[in-house]
Amino acid sequence: MTGMRETIGNGPRCHASGPSAVFLDDSGTTAPLALCPHRPRMIRLVLRFFPALLLACAIGGCDSPFGPSDVAGTYVLERVGSSPLPAVIGDTDYGSFAILADTFRLERDGSGWEVQVLRVQRHEAGAPATTETSRNPLGYHLTGGRGIEIGYSCGPPNTLCALLNSVPALSGHFTADGLVIDYLEPYVFRRID
Repeated sequence: MTGMRETIGNGPRCHASGPSAVFLDDSGTTAPLALCPHRPRMIRLVLRFFPALLLACAIGGCDSPFGPSDVAGTYVLERVGSSPLPAVIGDTDYGSFAILADTFRLERDGSGWEVQVLRVQRHEAGAPATTETSRNPLGYHLTGGRGIEIGYSCGPPNTLCALLNSVPALSGHFTADGLVIDYLEPYVFRRID
């Protein structure tokens, strides 16, 4: 480095010019550049924050770019909150709803589908429990970090259904071994392929 000079306010100046690098204080006295007063502070800052940066990278903060090819796969529901399946997910005046199974399939092109199996027990006297299966096409968008937003496809543009689904229906995040959908309680999915 030749001819490099660092100045802090009106204070001391550090001149770097090869092996004869010097520090020039306010009185004009020179000293080796290693004694430049703000160099140790910079080194301390680097040494203070470098371990934190390494730790963040080690726990996943510096992994490779995250894209659809990283998340394409099949995810099966393991539990809702702390409840294993079947899990009661709603109880209304009409009846109670228990989720028996739920599977997401995410494709590399940002599309996919969800198949969900529910058991519905109507509160009406003598009403039998029914099992309902739904298969819904979807689109997804990856958000900052390891997030995902999911919207369901249901019709051509400018229809009521399409307009309602222009806002993501679900959001969540990917974990080391699956996917968590944030809802009233977290829906925890495990990736199986």
